[in-house]
Amino acid sequence: MNYLKIKLFVWRALQFIKFFWFSKSKWRIHSPFVYHLITTVLPKQKSSIGEKIEIKRLEYIKSYEIIEIQDFGAGYDNCKKFFIQKKLSKITLSSARKKKEGELLYRIIKYHKPKRFLELGTNLGFSTAYIATALSEIYNSDYEFISIEGSLNLHIKAIDLLSNLNLKVNLINDTFDNVLNHLSYNENFDGVFIDGNHTYDATVRYFEVLKKHINPQGFIIFDDIYWNSSMLRAWKYIIKDEKVTLSLDLYNLGIVYFNRNQVKEHFRLWY
Repeated sequence: MNYLKIKLFVWRALQFIKFFWFSKSKWRIHSPFVYHLITTVLPKQKSSIGEKIEIKRLEYIKSYEIIEIQDFGAGYDNCKKFFIQKKLSKITLSSARKKKEGELLYRIIKYHKPKRFLELGTNLGFSTAYIATALSEIYNSDYEFISIEGSLNLHIKAIDLLSNLNLKVNLINDTFDNVLNHLSYNENFDGVFIDGNHTYDATVRYFEVLKKHINPQGFIIFDDIYWNSSMLRAWKYIIKDEKVTLSLDLYNLGIVYFNRNQVKEHFRLWY
């Protein structure tokens, strides 16, 4: 482990301690909406919803296939290289959405019931699969789910995964900026999940565009808000925005809501 990785590890450990110290449990929450989230949505629950998804994960973990990845973001392990060759098994273990995290996304989507959803960062498609499973259970096929991935080979693997699971997702191989810059004026979403390009400039840029395309009562989920100091700085910028009325720091995820009738509140939640 080199010096930069040690420094990042220590920084993340300190941030976790700080988060744990200042976070609130369900006993200190007075907002009915947030209390319901922390008691019924966020806690881990036994479920069989991801069984087919996890069979595909095991298949990928056992694979010897080498994939060349185009990296448009902050880099793998904070090491920036435009082209990376990695085993499918290693990508699955290191950067694919874990079962516990996927099930949390599933519960969040089931609770909020967004009918039009956008994901920035398909990767291999595991988070996409959990989100699409929730949407299909709510609406059957009467929903729109768009997921964007810049790397062609990851995009292809995601197509394979989601086709195998028979899930309806509009998968687009393009850069986030290119897609966002071509959104029409009246093209809005009920929810967005941002999981890619973990830098301050990129995250703030995506937020500034997307806050204009979120329906009333809509929300944006940010992954890895403690990925590095740059992401944490972006998160602090976002929660101060006047259009954000409620923000939830779950450590691994951050969620912001846009509701003009709500008093501005921020919670760090330990669940």
